[in-house]
Amino acid sequence: GLWIEAASHEFFGPTRSIQNARVLLQRGLRLNENSEELWLEYFSLELHYAQTLKGRRQILQQTDLECQSHNVMETSKEEYRIPAIVLKSALKAIPNSVRFRLQFMDTCKRFPCTEFLMEMIQESMKNDFATEPESWIARALYEAERQGGSCSINVQEGGPGAEDENVPGEPPVKKARTGESEKNSVVAVLEEAIDTLENDDMLLQAFRFAEDYRKELEHRDAERDAIIAVENFICKLWGRAETCTSPELAIEHTNYLLDGKQPEKALERIQLFCTSNTLVPAKAWLLWTRLAPRKKQKSILQRALQKIPMDRPDYMMILLQLFGAQLESNTEDEKLFDSLQRILLLAPKTVEDIHIEGTGLEFELADIFEAYLTYLMHVNEKSGIQGVRKVYGAVLFQSTVNLSEGNVNGVKKFVDTCLKLEGKSTTRDNKRLRRLYDKALEIFSGTSLENFYREARNDNAVFA
Repeated sequence: GLWIEAASHEFFGPTRSIQNARVLLQRGLRLNENSEELWLEYFSLELHYAQTLKGRRQILQQTDLECQSHNVMETSKEEYRIPAIVLKSALKAIPNSVRFRLQFMDTCKRFPCTEFLMEMIQESMKNDFATEPESWIARALYEAERQGGSCSINVQEGGPGAEDENVPGEPPVKKARTGESEKNSVVAVLEEAIDTLENDDMLLQAFRFAEDYRKELEHRDAERDAIIAVENFICKLWGRAETCTSPELAIEHTNYLLDGKQPEKALERIQLFCTSNTLVPAKAWLLWTRLAPRKKQKSILQRALQKIPMDRPDYMMILLQLFGAQLESNTEDEKLFDSLQRILLLAPKTVEDIHIEGTGLEFELADIFEAYLTYLMHVNEKSGIQGVRKVYGAVLFQSTVNLSEGNVNGVKKFVDTCLKLEGKSTTRDNKRLRRLYDKALEIFSGTSLENFYREARNDNAVFA
């Protein structure tokens, strides 16, 4: 806010006054002791000032104080003594936030020779957040960057990354030695993490990091032993995850097996999870359905409906896919209409719009109105206008149509198709057509489409 702008003006402006900038930020922190933004800015300011002093010394002494000198750690500790004090004060003021400490790590990465400050942060997270998966992953990422010289793994949205760079004074290729170090440090942190914190979230985050890290090592052409060490860790992790009840873990493991070209094991894994647990989400059932033989898909979806409570959105998600499977297999008309009635019964009670995509099912229905439209066209092909009237009568006149921002296009497409089929019918009934237009005006009342349907009704000379 204003404190930061004022302090930045004092330090980076014409006066270049560190004293005035410090006074402003310290005054701001006295009034807002728990402001993460102020603490981070104060820390960054002191790092900037330390760099300024270092640059002046290098010019005066005409000597190189780069990170590769033998006394760099002691030199850095002295140079960054004040930033270290600010860091300790900040962690004391805001002791319970992992994210806050990770932001300090990100700040340190913008400045050279801040390894000892990052070590301080890492040690504090190890001591204070042994039960936080995010802290363990941050430590693993730090080890990957420290040992490998770079790492492009993202552990969270907007996560840190770095570009490859050779260490001055060393041969350009040091992959074998680097890989050996990575094997001993990064994997060691991850193993300690799942040993210390035995829960589903830690296993899930550890796997995602390890898998990204393995791909990073392969991309860098690291030593094969390092890659094998990560692969062995992943195998160990999945051994522990076999009995876990987390759907995210089960789905992640299934996809991992699919990526490894083990479809039979993938099917076995997701089937075991769905049949062994009580509360199984729709995405797990749909994954099992996709991997199962075609002739078993409908029975899996029917089994899912027996397990999922009817008042949950997941029930509707499964019901729509079962409806799609029935349409594809030309189920009897009576059963299809019964499924439609179930969808109509539950649709108004759905709190949020149901939208499904990426299931991989050939009969996928993305939302409720796509299901209505697909069924409408199916009935039109089999029964003509009489069947169409039965469908749109049930959807538009015997149930409630809830218009929302997410389903406007779907509703409009369904209504337009009904108008088109009724209008082009050889047994066109103006009373029915008028009722359809009136219903469209009711549904889209208060929207920009209201005038569109009114004008369409008049243009088509539809009179009751």
